[in-house]
Amino acid sequence: MERLVCVICWSEMPSERRTCTCCGAVVDVASPAYEKSLLKALDAASPEHKAQICRALATRGSARAFPHLVDMLDNPVVLVRVEALRALGELGNASIIPVIEEHAASTESLSVRAAASEALQALAAFRVDHTQAR
Repeated sequence: MERLVCVICWSEMPSERRTCTCCGAVVDVASPAYEKSLLKALDAASPEHKAQICRALATRGSARAFPHLVDMLDNPVVLVRVEALRALGELGNASIIPVIEEHAASTESLSVRAAASEALQALAAFRVDHTQAR
């Protein structure tokens, strides 16, 4: 199930919900303001919230999030790098492949390597789907 995050209390919520089950805030995930709030919060957020924001941005399919997610690959917290890699894989921008490959080769974290591998597989599948669609 895809997950989004409430920008008020940072609770995760299923993507089909529009009201946060934790704080009751109405979350208009289709609004550009929602994405802008996520991107604005990303730098100052705790590592756990950064990971949640990465997941929410991937769920939205946000192309504007791409450079922000790339920046998260340098985060010292493994969870943040893992979620950024997963999000980048879901966004389907093949230009990131060399960066992901470099990340996989240079990290000692098995979790980061696994996430990089998953992202590369997702990007390869995305590339094949787009090629077949033409």
